[in-house]
This record gives sequence, structure tokens and C-alpha cells, in this order.
Amino acid sequence: MKDLIPSLNPPVFHHVKDKPALFFDMMKDRGIKGWDKVFSILNTLYAKRPISELLLRSTENENNPPIPPLTTGGEGGFSEEKRTLELYSKCLNQYKNKKLERHLLDFDDLEIMTYEALVSHPEWQNILYSFDEHTDHILVDEFQDTNSIQWQIIDKLTEEWRSGIGSKRSKGKTPTIFLVGDDKQSIYLFRGANAGVFEEAKNRLSAWLGNEYHFEEAKENFRSLPAIINF
Repeated sequence: MKDLIPSLNPPVFHHVKDKPALFFDMMKDRGIKGWDKVFSILNTLYAKRPISELLLRSTENENNPPIPPLTTGGEGGFSEEKRTLELYSKCLNQYKNKKLERHLLDFDDLEIMTYEALVSHPEWQNILYSFDEHTDHILVDEFQDTNSIQWQIIDKLTEEWRSGIGSKRSKGKTPTIFLVGDDKQSIYLFRGANAGVFEEAKNRLSAWLGNEYHFEEAKENFRSLPAIINF
């Protein structure tokens, strides 16, 4: 078992080099359709990147920052999930090695690196200070397609803004964050989009900003003809 083959779609986890017994045990335990089930779980985990990758890191190092909860879809409780994550970790390492050989990063890598730069990097405070010094506004379009890790990045970037302190506030400037989207148009579930973040953002921004918070709901449709709207 010697390779993992990435593609333009989520990688196909064909083989795992180390401890093949783990792979065969899962196949055996799940019966004749074991491969289909294992394959489905592995690809589901991959589709939940970068959350699934951060989950792996948190299980390996208790000092890692907390992440949102994630279920692997396993049916055998904690022990089964642990085995599934172990197998997924080996597949993911194969994929990482392939990227290293080609000097490549994928989109999920960029999200993870950004999140860790703001949370656990030795210079995270200086990074946030520099951001605060040079940034007045954040605009997020199509917010309904935001995933959990992207929302946590926004949360960290606006931490000082919400606290009422920071270099801008001391100079009489009020930084702003503007989010626009429609939860009915969320189409990136396959890429980890979480439409629930939309409602969470409204509640948390309202609590964070108090009187500075403003919510505007667009009730007029300028994109469709009256006959379509009426129908």
C-alpha cells in the first residue's frame, strides 16, 4: 500500500503506507461493503478540511487552540472515531508529502496558516497590531458561504475593534465590519460552508457592538421580473 492519488476533486484515498492492518481491520469490521464505507468517511473528512485537519492537530497536541466540534460519521463511538482519524491522518500525510514534492499549497492550507498565524504563531500579537494599524474596514461578501474557520479568522481580526480599544479608537476612529449575504443562496456546503454562521454572526455582532450594530434586511427583489416574483 504505497500511494495516495490527489485530483482536482477531493483526493482519492487509495492506499496507506504505514500499518496496513488498520485499513484491513476497518474493512473487515464493516463487512463486504467496508471499502465503500471507509472511502466515504475519508472523503467526508477531507471535505471538512480545514476543520478536520485542525482536529487532528488538537488530538496530537493539547496546547493547540480549540476548534469547532466535528463528527466523522463513525458508528462505533469514541474508539471507532479514533481509529478513523488515525487512518485519515495517514492518508492526509501522504497528500501533504505530494504537495511538498511539488512546492504547492491548496486553499485549505492558506486558511489553516492564516488561522494559526493569528492564534498560535509566536508573533501573533504583532501580526494583529499591524493589521489594526493598517486596516479601517472589513467587507465580507457572500457571507452565507463562510465556513467555521473563516468566521474564526474574522473574529480574531476584529477582537480589538470590538473591545473598544486599539490604535484607531485612541485616535477617534471607529473601524467597521460589513457582512452581506443571503442564507437562502448558500451553495458551498460541499466546501465546508456553514449557513448557520450567518445567524451566529448577527447574534454575536449585536452583543459585541451594542449600539454600533446595525442590521438591514433587503426586502425588494431587483433581479427578477414581477411575474417570477409573484409566482
